[in-house]
Amino acid sequence: MACRLYAILDDGQIKVRGLSFEEVAEGLLAASPSLLQYRAKQVSREEARACLALIMELRAELSPSTEIYMNDWPDLASEVGADGVHVGQMDLSVSEVRARYPTLRVGLSTHSVADVERALAASAIPDYLAIGPLAQTGSKENPDPIVSPGELTKVSALVRARGIPLVGIGGLNAERGRAVSELVDFVAVIGALLEGTTGVETRARVLDNARTIEAAIAGDRSVRG
Repeated sequence: MACRLYAILDDGQIKVRGLSFEEVAEGLLAASPSLLQYRAKQVSREEARACLALIMELRAELSPSTEIYMNDWPDLASEVGADGVHVGQMDLSVSEVRARYPTLRVGLSTHSVADVERALAASAIPDYLAIGPLAQTGSKENPDPIVSPGELTKVSALVRARGIPLVGIGGLNAERGRAVSELVDFVAVIGALLEGTTGVETRARVLDNARTIEAAIAGDRSVRG
C-alpha cells in the first residue's frame, strides 16, 4: 500500500507567514489527505475550538474521508466531533484518553526506540504511533534529537509487527518524505505544505504543495526487502 500524507495545520506556522487559516485549511482538505491534524499551540481554547469546528465544516464539504485529529486537547476533539486526538509523551496517556473519551482514536508521539517499546508494552496501545524528528525541524522551539536511519528501521519493524500504522514526522518535505516512505505508512508534513504561499494564492499553492508531496511519497510498497 502506498505511503500517504498526514497533513498538519499548525497555527503558529500559519500566523508567522501572515496566512489565512481558512484558506490553508481549504487547500489542504481539497487535496484529500488521509489524515489531518490541527496543532493549536498559540491560541486560546475558544479560538482553537472555533478553528477545529471550521475544519470539520470544510471536511464535510471538501473531503469527507479525511480523518481529523486535534493535537493535545481530547476534550475539544470530543466536543466538536473530530475523529481523534494526538498526544505527546507529557500529555494524557493513551489509556487515560480511552477511559475519558472512548469514541476518540488516539495517536501518540515518540522520539526514540525506547519510547516506542514503552508505548507498545502499555496496557492500551495507540491507533498509530508517530516517530520523529526524522530531519531538522523548525516547527518546535526545542526539538528532540533527530532519529537516525538505523533507529527508524528498528522502530518500523517493531510497530508493524504490532499491526498499527507508523507516522514519520519532523522536517519532512517531498524529497525527505520519499526517502523514508518505505519505512512509514504516513509522512507528516507541516512547513513544506506552506512553501511559496502568498496572501493571494494561498489555497491553490497549498493544494499544489500537498499534491506534490503526496505524489512523491506514494509508490508500490507491496514488495519489501
